[in-house]
Amino acid sequence: MFAPRLDHAVWEERPLIQDAVEVLEISKMQEIVTMLANLRDAAHQLPEGPERQNALCEIKDFQIRLAAFVRRLCSTA
Repeated sequence: MFAPRLDHAVWEERPLIQDAVEVLEISKMQEIVTMLANLRDAAHQLPEGPERQNALCEIKDFQIRLAAFVRRLCSTA
């Protein structure tokens, strides 16, 4: 199953993001990426089953939407 790694994808394009967004917004983005990583770690600690799979699917969906948002920011820079 493909799970985008936002922590690397977001910060590799950081110079473009900095041009498009204020430093405060970058700080918020870093917090969101950290929270996503924590959520993913917590989901992996759930027992195997549908609850764990649902949690991982929700996190993956949010990662994909966040990556699309970052790409849009970079394309407007």
